[in-house]
Amino acid sequence: MKKLLALLLALVMVFSLAACSGGNDAEEPSGNEGEEPSGNEGDGGETPSGETDENGLVSWKLGMMDPGAWNATSGPLYAQMEAACEALNVELYYVVAQENSAEGHIAAIQNMIGADCDGIILLNGPLVQGIVQQVADMCDEAGVYWSLSWTKIEEGDGNYEACMNSEYFVSTTYEDDVHSANWCTNLLGELGCTQLCEIGFAAGNATGDMRDQGVQQGLEEYSMELLAEERDQTLTSTSDGGKTIMDRFITSYPQMDGLVIAGMSQFVLSGVVSSLEENNLQDDIQVTCIDFHEYQTQYLESGVLDGIIGGHVVGTYYSLILMANLMNGTPLTEEKALIEDNFIELASYEDALIWDEYGNTGDIYTAEETLNMMQKVNPDFTYEDLLAVVDAYSLDDIVTRAEARA
Repeated sequence: MKKLLALLLALVMVFSLAACSGGNDAEEPSGNEGEEPSGNEGDGGETPSGETDENGLVSWKLGMMDPGAWNATSGPLYAQMEAACEALNVELYYVVAQENSAEGHIAAIQNMIGADCDGIILLNGPLVQGIVQQVADMCDEAGVYWSLSWTKIEEGDGNYEACMNSEYFVSTTYEDDVHSANWCTNLLGELGCTQLCEIGFAAGNATGDMRDQGVQQGLEEYSMELLAEERDQTLTSTSDGGKTIMDRFITSYPQMDGLVIAGMSQFVLSGVVSSLEENNLQDDIQVTCIDFHEYQTQYLESGVLDGIIGGHVVGTYYSLILMANLMNGTPLTEEKALIEDNFIELASYEDALIWDEYGNTGDIYTAEETLNMMQKVNPDFTYEDLLAVVDAYSLDDIVTRAEARA
């Protein structure tokens, strides 16, 4: 009954959002209505009553957005989630958003609820930040646990209140995005750049604002000038768009000697490199960026790329650990978790080779390590232990753990 009410509520929200935005109505989500899971009392809700596996872990269903085409940012994330879900007796249910919009995401979330998902973990922080209250309402009404990833919330903003007031909210994981953009900008300063251009997120979202703050700090620290910036999402989401942007920068600002790509490098970087090589400027314009790219190792080796920060693919995994313990009736914490996880910094070709061997494989945390974070399997594991795992995440940590099990 609760999920039927949630279906009706979500449809009203979808049409309301479409009317407010002046866009087309979102399609009605698909998926079969199911019964609300029942079982042992957890942290504010109910745990599923599925069959247990050989480790005593209960079976439950986790909803996530379909990753679509593999890329170097999302690929390792989903590979890690699939491996962890298999170890934890969790069915991973993917849903495709019919459009990359608030309406499309709300319809996809309702699809997950209608398909009897017991929990949901959402990515795409910049977009999801605009629909957090709607997500909270839907999940509370349906009795579905939910978490965010790549999404920072802070006391005093509406998203924070929506999460803290939601009975079924479990966690959000996020990164220090001021640091990521500052790292990129400072590296350009250390290389002697003085005249920069930027490719960034559209103004007005929290992730983009924090990265802009990091860029500004670097500009001031090294007395660099920002000549121009491009934020048009129709260009910043494709390789062809990246080439168009770089061609324009080169034509309009011949004095440019550095470029910072403050996100979406997995899409635009190839186009940027193509433009630099066509104009024979790969040695004259230094490039740093956020978000890992499929060819970053080759680019770092050739020198067309000078540094890249990313590898922030483990936030969803930490949320899964919290949610899985909760579903098994052994919540690691009674609090709603706000967890800052770490980036991986690649400032050299050698660093990239290490990531390729140990981090890009999708098994940053093995099945054994994953099971060890479940109190049903390891009663001594605590929330503080999880935070220690989060804090340790780095290139050195990945290598050390891999070598220890070799």
